[in-house]
Amino acid sequence: ASSPPRHSEFYLQDELSVFLVDGVLFRVHRFFLQRESDVFRTMFVCPPTQDGPDGLSDDKPIVLPEVTVAEFEGLLKFLYDGGTSPSPFSTAEEWVRLLSIATRYGMERIRARALHELEYLPPLDPIQKITLARKHDVQSGCCPLT
Repeated sequence: ASSPPRHSEFYLQDELSVFLVDGVLFRVHRFFLQRESDVFRTMFVCPPTQDGPDGLSDDKPIVLPEVTVAEFEGLLKFLYDGGTSPSPFSTAEEWVRLLSIATRYGMERIRARALHELEYLPPLDPIQKITLARKHDVQSGCCPLT
């Protein structure tokens, strides 16, 4: 007897991956990262090294250079909790960190949400806006930072 067909979208064979971020290990689902970012999608399909793929153990984590623990925590908090709460963050600083990592990893939907939220938080001063716009490649006219 043949087994029932697998659903094309919701038959998840999600793996957990271990990441090393600024000296701290994280073990999280790949699904959310792959869904939001071509960079992560590519990272997970890269051919494994002779020792096997990175990210399967604490001894061989996937290293995310130039990412802070606070940025990665914020991204994970947004990915795991963001859909369930109206706003997973309460400060502009948290949204700026999310904007930063979302920009670097090409997460357009998350980037747009962070820009949108920054519009409604206590206003950033003009110098902060210019600095953020330059740092995160925000085009003028597309969002509140410009």
